[in-house]
Amino acid sequence: MDTVTLSVSPKAVGKLKDILAERCRNRGIGFRLLPTAGRESPNGLTIKLDKVTEADRIILVGEMLIFVEPAVLKQFNGWRLDYSENEDVGLCLMRTNGKRPEIE
Repeated sequence: MDTVTLSVSPKAVGKLKDILAERCRNRGIGFRLLPTAGRESPNGLTIKLDKVTEADRIILVGEMLIFVEPAVLKQFNGWRLDYSENEDVGLCLMRTNGKRPEIE
């Protein structure tokens, strides 16, 4: 099999992200945020692609939908979803004061 190299410009990557976000949003698909079970504060975080439900609180961020169930919405109060380049972290929650919680 021949090796083929295809490069993608940053502008094209941005456009592809926009198209994907729009198509997901139009179909009611977004990111569901769930705290780690059994904790008072969301030190752990699960993020998954999911469909919106009638009970969800919907947060529109740019072109993306984020879903949070009302029962856990208070647990996210005072936190910010962030991303760390550290390979053992990735997407994480930060307190709005910029400090990352200690994971038990």
